[in-house]
Amino acid sequence: MRMFGVCLNKGVAVLLIVLTLWSCTMDISGPSSMGDRILLERSARVIGLYLDDIRSVLTEEELPGFEEAVARGFSSSDVAARTLDEENGRGYLEFILYADDYDNVDEVLSAGEALIDDPALLDQVRADVMELEQRMEEEAESASRALTGKEKKEFYAHLRKLVVKAAVLLTAAIVYACVPKLMFWGKISAAAAIAVAAGVLATTIMSIIEFYHTEEGGAKVSFDEWLADVVKEPAAAWAVASGMISTNIALGYSPIVTALIIGVFAIYNIVDDVKAMQKYGKK
Repeated sequence: MRMFGVCLNKGVAVLLIVLTLWSCTMDISGPSSMGDRILLERSARVIGLYLDDIRSVLTEEELPGFEEAVARGFSSSDVAARTLDEENGRGYLEFILYADDYDNVDEVLSAGEALIDDPALLDQVRADVMELEQRMEEEAESASRALTGKEKKEFYAHLRKLVVKAAVLLTAAIVYACVPKLMFWGKISAAAAIAVAAGVLATTIMSIIEFYHTEEGGAKVSFDEWLADVVKEPAAAWAVASGMISTNIALGYSPIVTALIIGVFAIYNIVDDVKAMQKYGKK
């Protein structure tokens, strides 16, 4: 009997360990493998970052019934839960998480694939993104061989992220444009994905700006002057151009998309710096 009790205790202990490890694995797994509860919690948390900005940008014309919904009031948890109940709702919530936390553009595009109703458009985006990544890898590799110092290599790493994150923002803008208006909460979630992607891109641009501020003697020149000097190097010029072209395409999708991107950029105080980068980003 005593042996049975010892075995039972060990069995319970092992079971608890397995359950703990399983729950941890579920917590860090990709969005497509998450349970509904974790997906709702995570997506609501991310939506909440920019919910006020989304409310201020969306209009009754863009989304019939929106003013009434705002008057009644809704939280980020409401948006997530009601999106999940709509057709393709899980896909929109998963896309928000991919846009927020994934560096692999292929994963972002795969998440958006079921949400974009124009296969040709998606194929073109995928081809453009592949070209962006391949070209940047080649440029970064050749540039890194000529670079000296850890700081320069870090700077080029930021430039590569600029290209990747701009591509994610472009994909988010296309997903939003393809959401039918009858998908009320899905449309709000898609707007959230744009805001989140813009925020991620903004932090990358801020990293580039911070590099300027920490460079020796950087404070002696303006950002425009510094950027003009930086883009004399082919890899840097190409990265800035590609990133800003992707951003400009995203900005052109609709007034709502444009307002969301500019609004989020304003939160990070980088609107003027982005305009400067756009000027040097023209090919």
